[in-house]
Amino acid sequence: MPLKRANSRFLSDAENVRFLMQEGWVEMLCQIDFKTLSLFGRAIGLSGPLEIFEAHRDRFERAASDKYDRTTRHVYEVITVAATDLDLTKD
Repeated sequence: MPLKRANSRFLSDAENVRFLMQEGWVEMLCQIDFKTLSLFGRAIGLSGPLEIFEAHRDRFERAASDKYDRTTRHVYEVITVAATDLDLTKD
């Protein structure tokens, strides 16, 4: 079942952007690291990790949801969006 955005807030630290997705009432912590954001940004012509995340958040959330659907995990496990989870050939 696809995950949905839990809320519009997100947190960033020195290495990652973290955001919440949910399935029903269960919230799942998701993250994408700055290295992955930088790789994605190069492909689309943006450089600031937070700018990249905000501009393409829907795509990162879709990748997190797809990863959640194709893997088995416990609710307390973080879903990490990696560069391999993003198809950089799509707009």
